[in-house]
Amino acid sequence: MTFPKCLGRRGSYLLATGIGCVLYGASIRFDPGYAPSHGLAVLQHIAPLSVWALLWIVGGLCAIAAAPITARGKDTFGFIGAVLPPTIWSLSYLAAAWPLETFSGGWVASVTWGSVAVCTMIAAGWPEEPEGRAPRGPSLDP
Repeated sequence: MTFPKCLGRRGSYLLATGIGCVLYGASIRFDPGYAPSHGLAVLQHIAPLSVWALLWIVGGLCAIAAAPITARGKDTFGFIGAVLPPTIWSLSYLAAAWPLETFSGGWVASVTWGSVAVCTMIAAGWPEEPEGRAPRGPSLDP
């Protein structure tokens, strides 16, 4: 069994998303040149960016830890970890764009981060293909 097949569709998605979350959180936490956007000012009133960076890192680690779990429903903590940070980012940018009106372009970032969260929620609903069954759709083999 090859590496992606042993993880399945859901696990592969969780692994890729988890790695992205950990790396994004690390860039916020450890990059001294990270310049927060006006859209994140709402979050900075609640806690410093280093705390929010830990949310990304912990969420990503949850997603990575859940990746090898093939039983649907047992990997829920990984999907929650993967969807929570971009959802919070999306809401922060939305608040900055409207009603606070401190960052006029915040709605674009809100939609972008919101779409990341929605894609993760869609992946959470994917069923795994039963063992030995070929996936549906056209074959890519020549």
